[in-house]
Amino acid sequence: MHLLSNYPLPAVLVLLAASSSMLRCSEAAPPTSPATPPATAAAQIDVPATATQAPVTPAATEAPVRAEPTKINFGIKSPGSTADSTVKLVNLLDRPVKILNAVPSCQCTGVDITGKEIPANGSIEFPISIKLSKAPVKKMADLKVMFEGFPRFVLRIELEAEVAYPIRATPGFLDVQQQVNPPMPLSGTFTLAASDGKPFSVIAVQGGPPALIDFTPGTDAPRAAYTLRYDFTAAADPNAGKFVPPYLIIETDRPDCPIIDLRVRHETTKISPKLKVHEYRSTFGRIAPGTSGEFDLEIENMKSQRVTGIKSLSPQAVVELVDQVADDKGSVSIKVKVTPTAGATGLLFFPIEISAGAISTRHLVIGAVR
Repeated sequence: MHLLSNYPLPAVLVLLAASSSMLRCSEAAPPTSPATPPATAAAQIDVPATATQAPVTPAATEAPVRAEPTKINFGIKSPGSTADSTVKLVNLLDRPVKILNAVPSCQCTGVDITGKEIPANGSIEFPISIKLSKAPVKKMADLKVMFEGFPRFVLRIELEAEVAYPIRATPGFLDVQQQVNPPMPLSGTFTLAASDGKPFSVIAVQGGPPALIDFTPGTDAPRAAYTLRYDFTAAADPNAGKFVPPYLIIETDRPDCPIIDLRVRHETTKISPKLKVHEYRSTFGRIAPGTSGEFDLEIENMKSQRVTGIKSLSPQAVVELVDQVADDKGSVSIKVKVTPTAGATGLLFFPIEISAGAISTRHLVIGAVR
């Protein structure tokens, strides 16, 4: 197994150990995907006391509006894309109903219907969208809609999407844990397959030549699927300063899928960030030498705190905080610029440090300069 030559993996993992989300945008703890909550059209919660309410009628606790649909599954989407759909709100009353508030569970959701009025026995349609992450993850979200005069009724619309690369790995993670009975093998195989059936080439794994099975690069024609071998035997020796990498990073020649990061489960690869980041790693994709890349990252539970500093912990690249935007729920979305240093080429896999006041956390960044 070829490990990174640009930046020693042991140092990366020591840094991680030192520190160690669709719309509640969070990354499921790899490899288990988060369970989809049961669809619920209404919930009983109170409208904020600051909201202006119409007089409560005798039917104020009944459902005044129906959503069509109550749940949207956007399906599989590409990293960094935006998923769009349309929702219809049907007024079940013989008088107009005003939308008092529409609250998405995170700022990656786009919707603007607060203050709009639904005609008596009529309906309105509105667009809704989710901005998806650049890393594979299952995302679930909801939109809570409250109506004037109905303080105890909340209409809930559920949203779901899966971010996946055009090339998918099977299994979706590599389990090489040793402190289980029996211990998991440190070596094995996995497959890569293009969802659209188009041929592609595997350029590198962990920065070195890929261990392809029954395929000879340069002789055999590119395929739409490959079987590859991995072996962490030589890397699983912490006493010798050798560590299993937290991700197996595969590079391909597909512009829409330059990098695939395959999670590796081992006792030394646990990641416990001190800030509640939505993903355990970020990628800026593949960039040309002499250029810069960017990635977005959302941090929850920030309250009134903001990101106060960001720095690279590797000589491979410098990072810069370009922008940060907070929502009214305490989440902050940041945009980070990555500029590789002169001479840094090939696979870049390094940690950065993100600070919010007195709290700081390490975060892995992945990309390639080719």
